[in-house]
Amino acid sequence: MAATSRARVNRVSIFLPRDNDFYRGLLRQMQRGFEASGVECCGQTNLLGPDELDHWCRTRQPDLVLEMNRPRIDADGLPHDVLHACWIVDLHARPISEFRDSELTYLFCNAWAGFYPNGGFFRWLGPGWCPIDYPQRRDEPFEYDLSFAGHIPNPWTRGELDRDVTGGAGCTTFGDLLPLVEQALRRHRRSGRRSHRPPTAFLSEVDAYCRSLCGRDLVADDVLRYDLLARVGRTLNRTDLLDAVVRSSTSLAIYGPENWTRWPQYAPFYRGWLSHPAQLHRSALESRANLHEGVGIHFRSMNVMGSGGLLAYRGRASEQEPGGLQHEFSPHVHYVPIEIDTLSSDLEPYLSDPARAQTIREEASREIAARHQWKHRAQGILRDAAQF
Repeated sequence: MAATSRARVNRVSIFLPRDNDFYRGLLRQMQRGFEASGVECCGQTNLLGPDELDHWCRTRQPDLVLEMNRPRIDADGLPHDVLHACWIVDLHARPISEFRDSELTYLFCNAWAGFYPNGGFFRWLGPGWCPIDYPQRRDEPFEYDLSFAGHIPNPWTRGELDRDVTGGAGCTTFGDLLPLVEQALRRHRRSGRRSHRPPTAFLSEVDAYCRSLCGRDLVADDVLRYDLLARVGRTLNRTDLLDAVVRSSTSLAIYGPENWTRWPQYAPFYRGWLSHPAQLHRSALESRANLHEGVGIHFRSMNVMGSGGLLAYRGRASEQEPGGLQHEFSPHVHYVPIEIDTLSSDLEPYLSDPARAQTIREEASREIAARHQWKHRAQGILRDAAQF
C-alpha cells in the first residue's frame, strides 16, 4: 500500500543488508550525506524483522525508510504512512519484477532501467563520495603501477563442475556448459546485448545451449541459477581483466578476500583485505592507476576518483547511457578507458607521463566534489520524496 501524503522529509532511516566492514563504513557515509542535507538520519547494518521494524518506526518516527535490496512488499512491519525507498544494488539472481511496491525504487546498474517492469517512480542511483573517509590528496608515494580492489569468487570445484544440469538425466554437466556460457557473456559484453535485457532472460539462452549439447532442458535450482546469472559473470569480468594485466606487468597489487590466494596466477600479487576506509583510501593513492572491470559506476570508482587516484576503467556499451561512467564523466579527462586487447598501449601514456596522469586525477576529483558527493545523492532522494 502506498504511503499517505505527508510533509517534508525530516528523518530518514537507512537499513543495509549485512553487518560487515564495508556496510558499516557505507552507512556512516550515507548518514553524513543526509545530515549535510539538513535531515536527521540513523540506521543499522541489518534488515529488521516485522516487530523490530514496527518498533523502530514508532520510536524513531522516520518519514522515509531506505533499504538496500529489500522492496516494500518484503518490508513487513513498515507503517503505511512511512515512505519506502528500495535501492537495488544486487539482484542476487532474483527477478527484478519482484522488487515492487516501494514509493521510490533506485537502480544501481544503469542498464536495469531499460527493463524494470513495475510502475511507480524509479531511476538510476549510483554511489557517492565521502570527503571525510576519502579526502582529496596526493601525498602517498607510488608503490605499484597498478592495483585492483574487489571480490572474486573461489575457483570452481570439481564437484561444482560435475553437477548435472538436466534434473537427473545425467547427460550434461555444469563443466560441459561453462565454456558456452563464458563465450556468450564475452559476446554480450562486446555487443551490449545482455545489458538491455533482464538478467533472467539469459537463462533461456543457456537452456538452448543445454539442449544443443544433449537434447535436454536446463533444470536450475537456486544455486545453479545464481551461478549462471551472477557468479560466472562476476568471475569472468575479473579474470579476463587480471589475466591481461599479469601478462604485461608485475607491478600489481590485488586487494580483497583470501579467495584471491586460491587462484594461482593471482596469489603472488595478493596484498590482503582492506577492512577500513582509511586502508581503501591509501590503496587508491599508492598505485599509479587503479583498475576497474566496468560494471557501471561502482563504489570503488567513486572513491578512487574522489580521493585523487587515477581510475583505469574497462567499459561496456551501456556506459554512454544515463548512469554510465561515460555519461557522467569524460574519458581521458576524468578517467582512462582501457580494453583487454590494448591494455598496455592504453595505460602506457599515463604511466610514463606523470604530469598527464596528474591532470586527470585533479579533473576527476574536482568533478566528484562538485556533483557526486553523498550529500548530492541524499539531496536527489529528498527531491524525489517531496512529490509524495
